[in-house]
This record gives sequence, C-alpha cells and structure tokens, in this order.
Amino acid sequence: KSHQLLGSIAINILRGRVLPQARIHALHTLAGMNALNKNILAAALRDDHASVREHAVRLCEGGNEALARQCLTDKSPRVLRQLAFTLGQGKGQLVTEGLVYLAVQNPKNADLQLAVKSSSAPHAAAMLKQIFTQKGRPPADLSNHLLKLATTGKQLDALTTVLTDLTADLRIESTELTIMAGLLDALNARGKTLADFHKTAPPKLQAALDKTAALFKHARAHPNSPESIPLLGRGRDQHDADLKTLIKLLAAEHPPVLQKTALANLQKIRQPNLDSALLKGWRTFSPVTRAGVIDALLSRAAWTQTLLATLEKGDLAPNQISPAHRQKMTKHAQVNIRTRAAKLFDKVDPNRAKVIARYTGVEKLKGNAEDGAFLFKANCATCHRFKNQGNAVGQDLAALANKPVADWLIGILDPNRAVEDKYVGYVIITHDATAHTGVITAETPTSLTLRTAIGQEQIILRANIKTLQSTGLSLMPPGLEAALPPPAMADLLAYLRGQ
Repeated sequence: KSHQLLGSIAINILRGRVLPQARIHALHTLAGMNALNKNILAAALRDDHASVREHAVRLCEGGNEALARQCLTDKSPRVLRQLAFTLGQGKGQLVTEGLVYLAVQNPKNADLQLAVKSSSAPHAAAMLKQIFTQKGRPPADLSNHLLKLATTGKQLDALTTVLTDLTADLRIESTELTIMAGLLDALNARGKTLADFHKTAPPKLQAALDKTAALFKHARAHPNSPESIPLLGRGRDQHDADLKTLIKLLAAEHPPVLQKTALANLQKIRQPNLDSALLKGWRTFSPVTRAGVIDALLSRAAWTQTLLATLEKGDLAPNQISPAHRQKMTKHAQVNIRTRAAKLFDKVDPNRAKVIARYTGVEKLKGNAEDGAFLFKANCATCHRFKNQGNAVGQDLAALANKPVADWLIGILDPNRAVEDKYVGYVIITHDATAHTGVITAETPTSLTLRTAIGQEQIILRANIKTLQSTGLSLMPPGLEAALPPPAMADLLAYLRGQ
C-alpha cells in the first residue's frame, strides 16, 4: 500500500505544476518502483523543461530506446547528446536510423558526434548500410570510424551483408564506390591492404570481397571520376596499370580536384616503385601539384632517400625544392638524410660564384637611387614590378627591401640558385602545335593562366593542352653582370632598397 501511495504521489507530481527538479525526482521514483510505463515516459519526453526531457530519455534505456526517438528534433544539445547514448543501448532498425539521423543533422556538434561514435560499436555495419543508402551523409570522420569498427572480428558477418548488398545491383553509382573507398581507408588505418584482409577473412566474407572486383573494374573504366580514383591501385590486382593511371592524373591537363584526389590516393597505396614513378612525371606537374608531390615524398624516410638520390644524380635540380621542404630534409630525424640534404643544398654553381665574388664590397659603395631607377627600367621592369612600374612576372621586389646585399646579389646574378616553384618557367604545347612559355599564376578546374616574360597573361584551357613541361629554371636569365658592373649594381640596389 505504501508503494502504491508513493507511486500515486509521483504521478500527481508529474501532472501538476511543480518545479522541474520535483518532476525529475518523481520520474526516478517511479523507475525505482518499476512503475514507469510508456505513457508516463512519452509525456515526460514532451515536457517543457529540457532537464526533464533529458532524464526521461535516459530512463528509456532498458527496452524503451525506440520511444526516445520522439526527441530526435529536440532543441536542447544536452537532450540530443543523451539521446545518442540511449539509442546506443537499443537494438533494431529504428535505433540505427535514429543514430544516423542525429549525426547527419548535427555535423558541427562535436559533443553529439562523439556520443554517436561511442554508441555505434554494436550498430556499425547497420549504420553504414543506412548511411550509404540515403542522400544525407554524416561527417566523414564518423563514416571512417564505423568502417573501422565493421572490419573487426565481431562485426564481420554484418560487413559481409553490407558488401553483398553493395554489389547486388549491376548498375554501379558513386554511393557504392564511396563506401568501398571508406572500407579501403579503414583497412589502411590498420596497416592492411584489401589483399591482406581477404586472406584472413571468413569464407562468406571472402566471397563478398570477391564480388567487389566489379567496383574496381568500373573505377578503371571511369578514371576521371573523383569517386573512382580512391579505388585505383588498392584492389587485389592490376597495381602497375593503376599506378600509371594515377600518375597521369597528376598532369596539368586534368582539373585540380582530380590531381588532388589522385595524389591523396597515391600516398595510401603500397607500391614499391611509387616514389620513382612520382619523380619520373615531375616535369609534367604544375607548381601546386609539385608541392604536394614533395610533401608526399617527405612523408616516408625511404621515399625521402629516393628524392635525395634523384637530386644527387642531377635528374632534379635542387633549386626546384622550396625552402620549407629543404628545411624538412636538413632538419630530418635521420642523420643520413640530414647530412645528404646539407651537402646538396649548399652546392653553388662555381661559375656563378666567381661572378658574385667580383661584387665583394659593393655594399660599401654609395649608390645613386636616381640612376638606379633608370637601370631598373632598362634591365628589370620587363619581369618585375616596383613602385607602380614594370610587369608582375617575377617576385615582388618591395617585399625584399630589407634583405642583406648578399641575398640581392645571389638573386640577381645567380637567379636559378633558389628560385621558388611559383616562379619556375613552364613550356605548354597546345594541340594546335603552339608553344607558350611563362610562369603559371593561376589554376581553375578548366584552365591554367600563364604569364609570359613580358607580363602578358594567357588563359589556356586544360582540354587544349597537349604537353606541359617545366624548364626547372627561373624566367630571369643569368648574365646581368654584363649590364650591371659593381658601381651600377650599387645604384640599382640603392633604388630597390630605398636608400
């Protein structure tokens, strides 16, 4: 009788106009008495106060998890976070759909995304199937997390079902390619390839993996699709052919999005000759892609060694390595790499060094800035803009005003010693056999902008490019010492350095 009375009091409190704290206490009292039925819970889930709804969601655990779904569109972040935890305790499609819905609708709520992750372990494969059969997608981080969970031993049966469904339809779309790429990334995060995973998989999963060969075949037939590229080179066969395709996709005639996707994928495949293949295609890469390629080569010590060997042979000029990338090598954790890099990047053209030596003491000469202005117009304005005069082909000279005289002398008399990638010259041959020479100043998905040595800009459609080759050299020619003996150099520097 006392329990019945207590229960009646709790129910009356819930129905009355009392403080939220009292309503929360009443809910937990009923729960402790096993008297909290679905009708009471449903009413509490609609309570005006967020704290009451949060506790009601929590009390749905233990069999009423699906009931808590009525709070999926709640405005309170705390209620949504608790809902994610509660749904994780349930079972069935409604629970799976609820977790995916929370993730998709709240991509920027970090706390909620973490709650969904923590609840996803027993539902990973089912959530994946839900995610890849709907238009709305959760953050990629969650999808990758689910794939990692699905590749563990406890969920291999569910993963088998997902992969079987994935290849059931003869018509392959981007959805199927995306989930396969996610699976490959999940395996890569564990240091495994698809071939490795196949060897240790149960027979039914092996059969499902065998059927994914159709996805790789489709990707090879459509290599210019961003969804296809992540599969190339990561199947169980045709690695060499896929590698050649990926290297070709780095060439400047392809849109930047394809170049970027191909380069990202190349860093994930485990081909023994990948580093050499990247360096072989160097001359066809645009400045942006070159920077990405060097980043990739520096990501593994063995690849860095290959890069250094190529530089030592002279197949790649040291001046084509940016200062930032040089520093990565000269400060590398491995002593051998540091030593080799230091020797390489300290090398100087002996002929140019002799020329610069003749200018020793030029900083002590008193230059005439007015004469220097005339010399700038005559010798530098074709490629450099300074004080609203000249063409902006080369480096902004105003930004170099505070540099030491020694740096100026190297830049003027030995321009190829440390030229930045963005000032390296390129020769583009278009399909009409016309040659275009200059520096690449802009890239869009469909075109390149080339600025010539006289400052003219040419927009060249990628579709019209037959070949693109880097000269590896600055557009600025060596030999200016003929026009700028030491006294004249002092005048030019007085003008450029604002003295």
